[in-house]
Amino acid sequence: RQADQVSSEAKKRRAAEIREISENNRVRYRRGFTGLNQRLLLERVVPEGSANLRAASPDRGAGGGRGAGGGRGTGTAQLIGHGYGEHYVPIALYGERGSAGRSDLRAVPNSFVEVTIAGLSDDHNAVLEAVPHQASGPVRLDSATA
Repeated sequence: RQADQVSSEAKKRRAAEIREISENNRVRYRRGFTGLNQRLLLERVVPEGSANLRAASPDRGAGGGRGAGGGRGTGTAQLIGHGYGEHYVPIALYGERGSAGRSDLRAVPNSFVEVTIAGLSDDHNAVLEAVPHQASGPVRLDSATA
């Protein structure tokens, strides 16, 4: 060991500081998408009836996470699927289910969906949460994909 090397404790402290700065930058970057419309490449559709429900508030739409504003609707939103947005940021798509258990969204894997970003998830992944963009119009979930 050379005499002028940085101590193990200092390396660990610096590495922890860099990870914290990186996480803060990631969350701040992703939070900047809140309220914006994006084109989502829907890669995975969650089967209808899954227990992935979230309370939807007037200011958040589907989400209950770190962001604020930009959402729509009230009631219960169900996870429809996952994919990536225009800037290759992961997005979880939520939609409202009708009384018959039908979605307002055509959820087909490997298709594009226009969404509005409602905020960030509360978990450490800071995934963007989105709802279908109002201009998309109501369509039905394809039962063949669920």
